Amino acid sequence: MYKYNIEKRHNNNNKKKNMFIITCYVIIINVHNVLSASASSSSPLLNNVIRIENLENNIISIRAPEAKIGGADDVIINLESNKGIKDAGFRCHAYDLRPALKQDVHVVQIKPFVSALTNEADVIHHMDIFTCQPSIETSFPNGWKERNDWCAMEQFINDQSCIQMIWAYDRGALTYKFPPEAGIRLGPTVGFTHLMLQIHYLLPKGYIVGKGDGFLDSSGFDLYTDVPRNVDSHLFGFLDQGLLLPPQKNKFKFSVHLSSVDLAMLVGPDMAHFGEVQPFAVHLHAHDHGKALWLEHFRFGRKIGEYASIDPFHGYGRDQTFIHVPKNAPPLRPGDSLTFHCIFDTRDTDSPINYGVSHGDEMCAPLILYFPHLKEHTVNNVKVWDEHIYKKDASEEKVRKVLKEKFSNFEFRNHHS
Repeated sequence: MYKYNIEKRHNNNNKKKNMFIITCYVIIINVHNVLSASASSSSPLLNNVIRIENLENNIISIRAPEAKIGGADDVIINLESNKGIKDAGFRCHAYDLRPALKQDVHVVQIKPFVSALTNEADVIHHMDIFTCQPSIETSFPNGWKERNDWCAMEQFINDQSCIQMIWAYDRGALTYKFPPEAGIRLGPTVGFTHLMLQIHYLLPKGYIVGKGDGFLDSSGFDLYTDVPRNVDSHLFGFLDQGLLLPPQKNKFKFSVHLSSVDLAMLVGPDMAHFGEVQPFAVHLHAHDHGKALWLEHFRFGRKIGEYASIDPFHGYGRDQTFIHVPKNAPPLRPGDSLTFHCIFDTRDTDSPINYGVSHGDEMCAPLILYFPHLKEHTVNNVKVWDEHIYKKDASEEKVRKVLKEKFSNFEFRNHHS
């Protein structure tokens, strides 16, 4: 889910800036590939748009076209670490759902598929899924550099070809199964026609691009579908690209605060219409320096609880999986805010650690699944700060005023405290 900020990398001594990312995986019959005007069908990396013709066993399998990453003819690994070593890169593919989905369905289980996984290496750092409009089919740049930067920086969001992120996988995450009453709605009525799969690759330490055979990859997701359930669910997240960790610290605490106004803007149509939203699962994310993570809930400026915590946190692996929030957890209401805390151990480095996507870089960012959700909700659902700041909470009255001003086309209903 998090974009890679190319400009800041050049302006800040190759700092890595990035955004949470989700990937889709597809097994389909009668797939038609739509190529850019200058693309050659000999390169699967240039299969811009893949048509999902039908579902098999109610599964939407969104998989990247098989290609070698990091080998002699590599065109994907173009991002350098702080040490000047090329070790990372992104690729994107879009998937047209219209041929397969003639009626709405709910995604009720998401299973990641990582094909380039061996005993020696896992080159998938993370994968994201975004919702997109038909205009995505003509949005892919033709040149490799422009294409890679467009994908890494999520310029498809800036040009509004894609709208929102709806899922993210980070290295080692397991299958997630939605609660029985909820799911992600896909189909003719939802306001988007395509999904975008974005994959971030991170090669093993010491691997030299072009010196070996590379890694054959066709990773993505299996999206298990069912008839629509009682409520639609959605996702939001927040991250601070200004993260900077000092070296040689045993327990360094870094916190990211999502203010009451910023939270309301991320879920605005849903909060305006329903009065409140209910978190039901979270993905607490950091890399291997992270040792403990927790997400706090505030109301009227006071902490009223924690939605989830992982202590100890084990970095990459099963701790990257979405975990369920307790069923009795309070909802998010106008005026509420969230703070995400990460404890880091940096004793293994003599240099400061930046936010980024290469070896040794770090993140401190949560994703929150919630319901109910309006399918007309098309606002940005991930808040990103370029610099580390703290924004004070506004009052419930002020947040309600913002909701009325910004989302006047949605019914606003006061909730009862």
